[in-house]
Amino acid sequence: MSLQHDRTLLRNKALSLRDNLEPEVHESGSLSITEHVLNHPRLKRFNFIFLYLSYRSEVDTWLLAQELLDLGKILCVPQISGPGKMKARQIKSLDDDLEKGLMGIASPG
Repeated sequence: MSLQHDRTLLRNKALSLRDNLEPEVHESGSLSITEHVLNHPRLKRFNFIFLYLSYRSEVDTWLLAQELLDLGKILCVPQISGPGKMKARQIKSLDDDLEKGLMGIASPG
């Protein structure tokens, strides 16, 4: 087997595990990650934050995004314009600055 084949099998297994988490486990894990980031001592030193906005069964980053905005951080999220094409775009509001992009993923308008 090739390294690429092994990586593909491992990735597919990880995605399957993630997609089949119990909702309570997904929520508690997402909250734990959010708290960890917000309580990290280095967060105070950074004004600019780049964060992906979660989609489907990914770790939920929406609460973290809102908390960062509430802290006055400059929040940038990816804007995907095609395969392999991404720009970091600043958002100021989760309600006003986002729309459904490729594959229904939230993206800056």
